[in-house]
Amino acid sequence: MESEYPIRHSPGHVLFEKTGVELISVNKNKSELQHVPCDLLLQAISDFLDMPGFLKDDEVPLSHMINFISSTKLDGTLKVLIPHGANMVLSGQKWKIILKEFLNDKWVVVSDIEGHGIENFISKSNHVSFDTDHFSKFAVVGYCVKNSLSAFKRMKVVAFCSETGVGKDLVVRLYCFDDCEWSFEVSF
Repeated sequence: MESEYPIRHSPGHVLFEKTGVELISVNKNKSELQHVPCDLLLQAISDFLDMPGFLKDDEVPLSHMINFISSTKLDGTLKVLIPHGANMVLSGQKWKIILKEFLNDKWVVVSDIEGHGIENFISKSNHVSFDTDHFSKFAVVGYCVKNSLSAFKRMKVVAFCSETGVGKDLVVRLYCFDDCEWSFEVSF
């Protein structure tokens, strides 16, 4: 589990740099911009697959579980953008993208249900976007409707070798790691 505080772009827009999650104020009255709480903390949890009832048949996790923590209650609506790993560029129409929320000790599909404080769910690119009036635990999951290039991850590759002369054995050490800030913090 990794915790992260946001980078503030403005009082109504924050970015969590390591995860790529963004929060944007969507209050209808532009003159009264809602401030994103100063004590907001995001916890990104990747080892939640063994939680009972999280994944249904054929579903795969496409994001970390994102847990928003704040002592301040929202007095308006925020747009939340969460990146995910479904290949929407090459096979977007073959994916069914689902937003789940952890409510009352169980995972509930909220992308298709109204009345849970989630509105305007959009999954047309490599992130989901939705409006919420509360902080909670969210996760993006999905499944391919047809055979497709499923999920993908960006990665970086680094190669190291020792100096050697012509004709001698060359030993190369190759590292592959996720293209995200957290992977740079983990020592090899």
